[in-house]
Amino acid sequence: SRSWKALPSAFSTSLECVFPVTENNVLYFNYGHSMRLPHPRFIYAGLDPVFQDRGYLSRIGNPNLKPETTVSYELGIKSQVTKDLGITFTAFNNDKYDYIVTRTIVIEDQTGRLVDRTTSINQDYARIIGLELGVNYRLGKYLRTFCNGAYQVATGKSNSTAESLLQIRPTGFVKTPKEQYLAWDRPWDFKAGVTFLPDSNIKIGRFSLQGFRAFLSGTYKSGLRYTPHIYNGTNDIGRPLYVRDDNRPNANIGQAWTWVDLKVTRDFINSKGRGLSISVEIKNMFNRRNTQIVNPVTGRAYEYGDPVPDSWRDLAYPDPLDRSEPPTEPARCTAPRQILYGISFKF
Repeated sequence: SRSWKALPSAFSTSLECVFPVTENNVLYFNYGHSMRLPHPRFIYAGLDPVFQDRGYLSRIGNPNLKPETTVSYELGIKSQVTKDLGITFTAFNNDKYDYIVTRTIVIEDQTGRLVDRTTSINQDYARIIGLELGVNYRLGKYLRTFCNGAYQVATGKSNSTAESLLQIRPTGFVKTPKEQYLAWDRPWDFKAGVTFLPDSNIKIGRFSLQGFRAFLSGTYKSGLRYTPHIYNGTNDIGRPLYVRDDNRPNANIGQAWTWVDLKVTRDFINSKGRGLSISVEIKNMFNRRNTQIVNPVTGRAYEYGDPVPDSWRDLAYPDPLDRSEPPTEPARCTAPRQILYGISFKF
């Protein structure tokens, strides 16, 4: 019998340099270089002519594909302003290149005919640049707070290998893409929180709060990017038609995401460090329903009465021939409030 060991799909190298500027200030620099190997379906598909798919635009593998590469830089400074206040400021840049995309080729099949097939090549790229600011402040002996804010811009020429294939299937060719906002670009990201760590000196009546821990955090994050739709008249039954504005891909940002989490823990630990901890965690405490599937006409999750794109089912204009899914599916919003109970042991 033989045992096979899977090859790693990614390789990475990193370098970190730290330079003390003064007693309370540090300048640091990080460099990273990582590579991700192509998926085997992009390399080996259809290379054997006996088992080759003869369908229209079937895939032909490309054994000459190079790994997708990411080069990242980070420059920042950490400063202890006072004994209770610390600040971190960072600027970062990530370059991703040799992205794998799909292109059409013309080859001879087993009968000698010229046929269209699709293959994969290294062509597109992406760039992420941004700034990040972090503040940590100690409010007395029992309270610690933090606030982090980041702004970034992610641009490139392709979101995935499937994107160009979706263009090839209906039109037969790929539009020459310009550098554009990527679908996963979410510019603003803020998070703040407070940690409460009491000791035996804090009591409620005769009950000591020693062993309790509480953590409260809130998050604000830009919504998902989407391509806006524009009004294009009405159909035979009076339904408004909205079509995709292909001149502005991923130009708009949907409704922002916000949520608040709370976790309270009670430790029962002896002098040897053994015992148990009981916790209660409330996720999305205020039951905020954030948009996961953006209605590109309104920029938020679908609500009854909203206009929808031409490709969506419009509940206000029922059509017995329309077999698409209704826009009221629960996945259009994030999960509601969740309450989790936990217990952990230390031996």
